[in-house]
Amino acid sequence: MKTTVLSLLALIAMPAFAQSNASQYKFSLDTPTRQPTAKGISPVNDGAIVCQSLDEVNWLFSQIGRARVARSYMPEQARQLAKLQDGYDPAQEPKPSDYRCQLVPTGTPMQVRWQGGLPVVFGKLSDGRPFAGVTNPQMIDR
Repeated sequence: MKTTVLSLLALIAMPAFAQSNASQYKFSLDTPTRQPTAKGISPVNDGAIVCQSLDEVNWLFSQIGRARVARSYMPEQARQLAKLQDGYDPAQEPKPSDYRCQLVPTGTPMQVRWQGGLPVVFGKLSDGRPFAGVTNPQMIDR
């Protein structure tokens, strides 16, 4: 009988104890939101590619990636031979500006709007020039 009464008293006292401790802590369900920033993905680690279409982003990413891999792993003599045979240096990166695109440096803040499943991004570079267009969703650090 004594243990039953003590158990009941303990159960009754628990909610009051829990309430008194809970009042000491402030809980918030709001999570702080971070400004999305540009981020590179391997092998283009130095920033996000922003173009007028996702196809252009993907094509330019593959061309820059191919050139960087060739520069890293292809011996100089093999590169020169390929340049003579094919007419171009396989380690030569295309300029994004030649294709109406921009390489936005990693860490640059950007606004993101999703339209039709594509991330449309816009913002300003560190030198004040604006950028706008579509990028690969993996090139956004949320």
